[in-house]
This record gives sequence, structure tokens and C-alpha cells, in this order.
Amino acid sequence: MIRTVSVTAALVCALAAVSPSPAQDAGAVVLDIRSAGIDGIRPHAKDAGVLEALRLLDARLVELPGELDGDPEAPRRIQLGWDLLTSAMAMRVVTTDAEPGFGVALTFRDGADAGELARRVIGEVGTVGLPTREGETEGATIVDSPMGPIVVTTTDQPGGTAASFTLGDPAPAELAVNPGGLPEGSEAWMSVHLDLPRLTTAVMPMIEMQDPVQAQALRATGWVGPDAPVIDGAVGALGPDIHAVTRMINARAAMSSAGITPELGIQPEHLRVIPENPTRLMASVFSMPAYLAMYDNAMLELGEDPLTDISAELGVDVRADLLENLGPRWIAYQADQTGGGGLFSTVAIVELKDAAAFGAAHANLVAQANDAAAEYARGYVRVRGWDLNGHDAFTLTAPGIPVPLEPSWAVVDGKLIVTLSPVSLREAVRQAAGGGRSVLDTPEFQRVVLDKMPASGAGQLQYLDVPRVARRGYGLTSMLTSAIANGVRSPQNPDRVEGPLMPPYGAFVRDTRAAGSVTWWEGDDYIQHAVMDRSMLVMTAAGAATLADMQGVAAPALMAGILLPALGKARASAKALNAKVQVRSITQAMAIWSQEHGDNFPDSFRSLIDDGFIPAEILVSPLGPAADGGPDYAMFQGAGMTFDATQLCVIDRASYFAPYDGTVIVGFADGHAESVSFYRLEELLGQPNNEGAREAFGID
Repeated sequence: MIRTVSVTAALVCALAAVSPSPAQDAGAVVLDIRSAGIDGIRPHAKDAGVLEALRLLDARLVELPGELDGDPEAPRRIQLGWDLLTSAMAMRVVTTDAEPGFGVALTFRDGADAGELARRVIGEVGTVGLPTREGETEGATIVDSPMGPIVVTTTDQPGGTAASFTLGDPAPAELAVNPGGLPEGSEAWMSVHLDLPRLTTAVMPMIEMQDPVQAQALRATGWVGPDAPVIDGAVGALGPDIHAVTRMINARAAMSSAGITPELGIQPEHLRVIPENPTRLMASVFSMPAYLAMYDNAMLELGEDPLTDISAELGVDVRADLLENLGPRWIAYQADQTGGGGLFSTVAIVELKDAAAFGAAHANLVAQANDAAAEYARGYVRVRGWDLNGHDAFTLTAPGIPVPLEPSWAVVDGKLIVTLSPVSLREAVRQAAGGGRSVLDTPEFQRVVLDKMPASGAGQLQYLDVPRVARRGYGLTSMLTSAIANGVRSPQNPDRVEGPLMPPYGAFVRDTRAAGSVTWWEGDDYIQHAVMDRSMLVMTAAGAATLADMQGVAAPALMAGILLPALGKARASAKALNAKVQVRSITQAMAIWSQEHGDNFPDSFRSLIDDGFIPAEILVSPLGPAADGGPDYAMFQGAGMTFDATQLCVIDRASYFAPYDGTVIVGFADGHAESVSFYRLEELLGQPNNEGAREAFGID
């Protein structure tokens, strides 16, 4: 109860803060939400156990304050809040002539006694100090709240009486769910009406006062102001399916900002690039110029243009040759044919406007990427080009590192095809080139998607092979139902839920239905119709299948997670060992050189190289290059140097600026080398015989 009133209060306060002038169209609906409540939903047989357990959750919530030594009044409030939350309910916001210009109405029906529900709410309001008084109409009670008087009444509604709460003098909210565009004969569970033009026109002045730039950006999206769409939606069930229908009235301006316009559409022939066995698929039209226009507006405000800077750096017109060539349609799918139907079978396809220009720019970028990888990644990253049935294909590889991914791509028939492995790319290209039966030959896809597509085509569409993916999510969903069962039980009532909430696997997978959605234009209205299996558990399992798919990633990822640090450590250890050997070789060369030159130490590495004591290549550290841009190795020749075991003469500067295992490799005048800690190095540098070494090493 408290939370429900708080949400309403927040909405009313936000509207009141706008302080619009008295409305010219008093009584116009801004927001209307209606729900049949948990008791108004006829559950699928597979969900009966879970739904019954959820109905018992209030009893568990009521027990918790006592177990936690909480407020003794809390159980009563929790019970009231739960009753309101799960009841049939409606909320309506309308314009009024009185300040603040909006009225809010809430209606609840929980059981048969609406008067008792109203009295319970009024009683709770009294406990927080709000005064109440009798209303002018018989049976009405007025609660004097900081937002204004709230009128509490019981009203006659279809199906019985209900408790209504109104602020700002609107009529009570109606509980009857609006079926909207649901198929004839559907059981309507919930409906929404949102008038964005009225709502945002009222709210925008406040936003403009606080942030004019943000207000301008919001108006440019088409989703705010007088040209914003009005949204009507409904959810309900018909037979074995759930249907959800949304109509965005006058949506052209809003959808055009995302590049979705009536002039572009997805036709069945565009879907032949998808195999007949997809587990998931999405397709949409889009307009890259629309996104670039939004980018230009944003950069105009910032006074920057990163795309131009990047293009100049790369020598490729990123905007004209790459970005503007993308579109106007994209498709993403997972299928058996491209890798078993899980995550690694993912394929993304984007149409190209000028494949030749895109290909030329792409070839330039690949060459630059490989040059940079050779220089900075030392060959551990590389883009490999290969032939795929006469098409140029590319794969991002990591030679020598067990990375469990090989992203691959190719341009085929004016389309950019991207996959997560070369095998998937081979199959995706074969399908795109006309490799046989397609998703158009899949009966369930025809039922939930194609049968709803108008002749003008779809703006967006989705498909989920629920019978297939829900099987993979069965185990995780079973764990969820066990959590619900244990959560509803309590030490005082351990048998509150008896028996399993999850149907046996055979019963669970029987007669499952695919899910899909289609959007299309009807004049300037944008409509979406989604359909899915009626069972809540089945659809939960279908969603959980995504987590199950991740299990397939977990094993190689775990293996890589184990191997990569070990491999990296082994490689770093080998490099450090080689670096120490090189430092020892240099110090020994210095000692021998000094013996041949009257015990005088050389003043530079050049003397050692010219006299043939060391090769020039030895001055390149395996741990380098030094991060400060200086030489990898540095020499120190102090006054009166002797063959002292604490006299520093060489340092591996690369190890100083990027220490392996927290140590620095140094060489001593007696010809030995050590890996010393920074603390020990500071001690050595502080000795009198090493005075000036810090400056000579360039580490000051």
C-alpha cells in the first residue's frame, strides 16, 4: 500500500511541479493503465503450481517482520500492500481545469467487499498522521494529503464494486481491460493508453528551464511534444497463445528519428538468407543517415568531429566509405546450420549500398590493422584473409594464444556477413548465396510471423523457436521453481507448498509454441503484434536458455582463463630470464674490458660494441621497449669504480618501468646480475659508491 501510494504521489508531485496553465481540454486522458490482477488470469495448466505458490507469498511476507523482530504493525501493512498489488487495478491520469492541471484516479478490486478494502486503506493513512473527513457525497471519505484532498469511494464496476481513490477531482478509473487490437475472443489481461503529446508538452517546460540543450535534443527525437505518438497497447490470451498488440498512433516523426519509415520494409524474399532451422532471429530496417544526423547534431553542440579526425588518421573516409554504406536492412540469427543453434552459431547480415567502396576501405583498414598488430602485438593478433568459394573472407586470429573465438566475415552479393567462427561463416555464405530451404519453409515461422506480415512488408520482426530453446532452459527454470517453493515456505509452515511446482519434462515440452513479433505501418501508425506460448514457465525456460547457452562458452572460457594467465606468466618469466642473462653478459663484458684497460670501466656501450665484446642486438631487452621511450639498457661509470658486488653498473630500464613480478634487473661491477625489489634498489642507489647512478640510469 505504502509503495503504491508513494509511486502515485511521485507522479502527481512531478506533474504538479510543472504548474501548467488551466487545461483547455479538461478530462482528456493522459495515462490509463488497467490490469485484471493475478486472480483475473486463467493460468496455463503448466503454471498452476507456481501461480498458486505466488498467491501464498503474502503469508510468507507477513511472517518476516516477526522473524526479524520488526515493527509489529508491519504485517498488517504488508498484507494490505500485497492485496492492492495483486488485485484488479486501474490508474488514470487526466487533465483538469484546477491546479496543478492533472487529476489522478486509482481503483482496486480485491474480493467482494470493496468497502472493507477502502476502510483498510483509510485506517493505514490515519496511522501516518493524515487527517480524514466525510465527503459531500454519501459514503465518501476525504483524506487531506500534502498533494491535495484524496476522495475515497466505492464504485460500481463490471464484475462488482471496487475501491476508488481520486486526486484532483477526476472520475474513478475504470477496471474493465480494453482489448485494443487483440484478436477477437481474447481474454484481455492488461491495457495501456499513453498520450505522449499531452504528457510531454506539460513536462517539457520544466526540462527546458533546467537544461535547454537536453530539451532540444529530446524534441529532435520526435518522442516529445505535440507531434509525439499516442500509444495504445493490450496483452491477453487466446487459446494456447499470449498476444500483445501495440499501436503507436501518429508515430512517423518518432520512428523516423531511428530510421524506420513506411518507405522501407522487410519482405519475405529478404529472409531467404536465413536457414530453415533458426532458434532465434531478428530483422529490422534502419537508416544510417538518420543516425549520422543525430551524431552531427551532437557534435555540433560539442564543436568536435571525431569521424573526420579518425578518417584523416587512417587515410579512409570512415563516414562515406563505411558508415554511409550500411543499410537499409540488417538481420541477426542463430541456427542449427551455422553452429548448433546456440551462441556460437550467431550470424549478423547487413546490406551494403556500395559493396565495392566498402571493400576497398575495408582492405585498407585490414592492412593497417595487421601492420599495427605486427608492431605492437608482436604477431599475437592478426587478420587472416582466405578464399571462401570465390569470395574474400577474413578471420581475426590470435596465433599462439588459446582464445576461443575466431570472428569471421565476408562480403557476399552486396551483404556484409559476420560470424563468430570460419565454419559458421562458410554455412552462412552458402545460405545467403541460395543454398537451399530457408526460414520461409518453417511452419511455425509462417504462423507467428509471415501470416501477420502485410503486403507492404515489416519494419521489424523477431522469432524464437520456443519448443527448441525451452528444453535447454528446463533445468534452470526447475531451480527457479524450487527457489519459489522454498521461499514461500517457512519454519512455522514448512508444508505451505507441497509437491513440485515444475511439470515433468515430458509434460513440460509437450505442445509448446513458437514466439514471434511483427511490426508494420498502417498509414502513420506503427503497429506491433507479438505472440508467444501461454505458459509462463515455458517462456521463462526459453529466456533461461540464453544462460544455458553461456554454459557452452563457460568451458572454453574457463580453460582460456586458466591457460592464458599461466601462459602469460610463463612467457613473462622466460623474457625476464633472458633479460637477466643479457644484463649478466653486459656486466661480464664490462669487467673483462676494464681488466684489459687498466681497470678502467668503459664510458659507453659503444666501446664494448666497437671492441667486439657485445653485439649491438644485446641492447634490446626482451622486456622492452622501455615505457618512457628511452633506451632499454643504461650504463653507470662512477669515479673510482671497483669490482664491488654492490657497485651498480647496468640496469634493464624496461624492467624498471614495467617490472615483472615487482622486481628490477640490475648488473653489478663484479659481473653478476640480480632481480631486486624497488626497496632494495633504493638502498643500493643510496650507497656512496653508487652516487650518480640514478641520473646515469635515467630513472630520476
